[in-house]
Amino acid sequence: MQLKRFPHYKQLNATDCGPTSLRMITKYYGLNLNFRLICSDNASCKANYL
Repeated sequence: MQLKRFPHYKQLNATDCGPTSLRMITKYYGLNLNFRLICSDNASCKANYL
């Protein structure tokens, strides 16, 4: 059985582990979310990027 390759995205800074992990997981399952969309529901992320 061959495993599907897991996507990799780099964090923009040390506090981006949550949104970056969520982006990789959703990409693996076929949903392509951009970082801004993920950050729109995250208060600490909003403070840094939006």
